[in-house]
Amino acid sequence: MNRLSALLGHDAPILLDGGMGTLLQEHGLDDGGAGELWNVDRPEVVAQLHEQYAEAGARILTTNTFG
Repeated sequence: MNRLSALLGHDAPILLDGGMGTLLQEHGLDDGGAGELWNVDRPEVVAQLHEQYAEAGARILTTNTFG
């Protein structure tokens, strides 16, 4: 059994929240800007932010669909 299956097999909730939009704004995304376009226009920043979540101990990373 893989780790995700093991997590999903328990009754404890798996919480997902990351504040990706706030981080994108801290890196220059304008208010009301389309953060999901950064997946194409600034993929290195999106990848860096996901790496920071992983380094902080996140075990599940969500897609960058803020907007």
